[in-house]
Amino acid sequence: MNFLKDKDLIYSLEDIYKYGGQFDKFLAFWFYYKSDAYHKYGPSAYGHLIYKKNERQNLELAIGNENYEKSDGKIFIDGSCENKENAESLKTEGFYASEVSKILTPDNFKEKQYKIGGLKEIPNTIKIPWDFTEWDHEAMTIYNAQIKKRNGWKLLEHELLEVHSYAFVLYPEEVSDHIKDKYLLNQDGSDFNDDAALFIYGAKKRRNIIDAEEVKKFKILLKRRRISRIGIVRKELGISERQFNSFKHAHPERYRELLGAILTFNTETLYFSNTNFPIYWDFERFIHIYIRHYHNFIIDDSTYKGTKFQYNYKDIRSIACLIIESLNKEINAVLSSGKPYNKYGDQGYYFNGNYYTLRIESDGRLMAFHPLE
Repeated sequence: MNFLKDKDLIYSLEDIYKYGGQFDKFLAFWFYYKSDAYHKYGPSAYGHLIYKKNERQNLELAIGNENYEKSDGKIFIDGSCENKENAESLKTEGFYASEVSKILTPDNFKEKQYKIGGLKEIPNTIKIPWDFTEWDHEAMTIYNAQIKKRNGWKLLEHELLEVHSYAFVLYPEEVSDHIKDKYLLNQDGSDFNDDAALFIYGAKKRRNIIDAEEVKKFKILLKRRRISRIGIVRKELGISERQFNSFKHAHPERYRELLGAILTFNTETLYFSNTNFPIYWDFERFIHIYIRHYHNFIIDDSTYKGTKFQYNYKDIRSIACLIIESLNKEINAVLSSGKPYNKYGDQGYYFNGNYYTLRIESDGRLMAFHPLE
């Protein structure tokens, strides 16, 4: 039973959304002494408000009326409280607005992000300039893999392939025949398989130790991969070669950015710490996400256009990683049961004014990630 009747509400659902929720503010709530919330959580709780997509939409409509009707209901927050054992219940069980006696926020005024158009920046981000002049890509890749292994984090097959390819270039005498057969050579053992060859020749080129014959093979492999990947792009968009070339000539800068992604992308692990199922994406899923939802890659002739990310190229990957990290426990629990993980529709994940859908295969492969309407 609610501690107060609706007519006695000090803070209604609508009030809390109007003055805090719509601005994604950090709030501190104090509870009435005899309320259920007080007995469960202690005298206070604090954090960011959680709203499902339809809840936020309904509250937006409600506060649009100057004389809105005030109602009681459950408040959910992502935060903490004095009773640490029940802190997680703030997300799932929450408390009633009528149980709140006082609300404070340490935040100054914030600009509303929900339903705001145009490009955005990831909040609370510090950009640090980095000089890559002396960067040794191969050595750092091997070093990072060693750190993961020491920490007990799982290395996926694409990571092992890359690490062993670079080790073959840097420390060939340390690469066993077993590793060569498993990761580097084709089935008959006559030459490198295509994936390993691309890493090996790329490493040799960066280190200026590639010979003429290897350069020739490298160029053939790169061309073959480029043609194959452009075919995947066209299939994803449902467009012809003529329509793709039309985009190339009509939007040369956007085409160069797309071509850069086609040429340089390698299968990548997005999240790996404290999980049995590292999350990764390969080219097919990466381009599926970007080609339909990144504003610079969307082609007018395509019938496969989706909701647009309100961020630049590099920020989209960062947001995916932030969301996956936030949902790590939930994702790991679902994947551990052998099922794929899905978050979509009204259950979409809220971040900086947008709700996102997320779909991950049972092996950790990211299948879909994009903003909802």
